Amino acid sequence: MKRIFLLLIAVLWSIGSLLNAQELVRAKDPRTGLYGYKYENSKKWVVKPKYYQAGYFHEGLAYVIKKKGRHDKSSPKYFAGYIDQAGKIVIPLKFEWANDFHEGIAAVKVWDDTSIFHWRFGYIDTTGRYIVPPIYNYVEDFKGGYAHVRWYDEYGYCWAATIDKNGRQVNKWQYGNTRLPEGETKPRW
Repeated sequence: MKRIFLLLIAVLWSIGSLLNAQELVRAKDPRTGLYGYKYENSKKWVVKPKYYQAGYFHEGLAYVIKKKGRHDKSSPKYFAGYIDQAGKIVIPLKFEWANDFHEGIAAVKVWDDTSIFHWRFGYIDTTGRYIVPPIYNYVEDFKGGYAHVRWYDEYGYCWAATIDKNGRQVNKWQYGNTRLPEGETKPRW
C-alpha cells in the first residue's frame, strides 16, 4: 500500500511538472523593434532581442535572422540560421533567408550572383546539411513528403516540379507558357 501511495505521488508530481513547463516564445522589444525569446508570462529575456526577425519553434528549432549592417545590391542583406529551445545557435547564420521546419526539412535561401534573382532556394535538415541543394528560384514547404518548386532555365522558360525529400522530381511541367521577354532579367511573379 505504501508503494502504491509513493508511486501515485511520483506520477502526480511528474504531471504537475509537465503542466508547469514553460516554453520559450519569441517576443519583440518595443524600444528597439528587435526580436528575442522569453518564457511565457515572463518579463526576463532568455535570448536578448538582437534579431531582425525570429520564428516560432517548429520541431525544436526556430529560425532567426540578423540584418547586415551595410549592403549593396551585389551582396546579401540578411544572415539567417536556427536556434534550439535553450536559445543556442545550432545551425549558423549563413543563409540569406530561412523558413520553419516541416517534416524535418526547412527551405533556405542563399545568395547567388549567377542567378537572375541573385539567390537560390534549397532545403536543409535539422543538422543544417543540404537535403536538396540550392538550385531553385521558388520553393514551398514539404507536406506529405513532397514540395513544389520552380526555376528558370537558361532560355528563360519557367519550369515547375513536385519533388520528394531526396530532391527527385516526381513530375515536371512548364509553368504556364511563360518566358522572360528578351532583355528582361527578372520574372513578373
